[in-house]
Amino acid sequence: MLMIVRALNRLGIPLTEPGEDALAAFSDAGDVSAYALGAVRLLVGNGVIEGSGGKINPRSEATRAEAAVILNRILTRFVDQK
Repeated sequence: MLMIVRALNRLGIPLTEPGEDALAAFSDAGDVSAYALGAVRLLVGNGVIEGSGGKINPRSEATRAEAAVILNRILTRFVDQK
């Protein structure tokens, strides 16, 4: 998730800073590594990551389908608006 935020920053795509409670709805929010916490908050707060079953599964690998959804959300929410 950190790589996604860095790529969006590099492309000049602004992300809105979410509130501190952006991850409150996820039961596994405490599993997010400290180095990635800001990026995960940004992606959740901007609707790029929505989680599944009340979790964001930060220690799991994304499936191809999940990666496709993330890419589609980025393209439709940020790139198509330019």
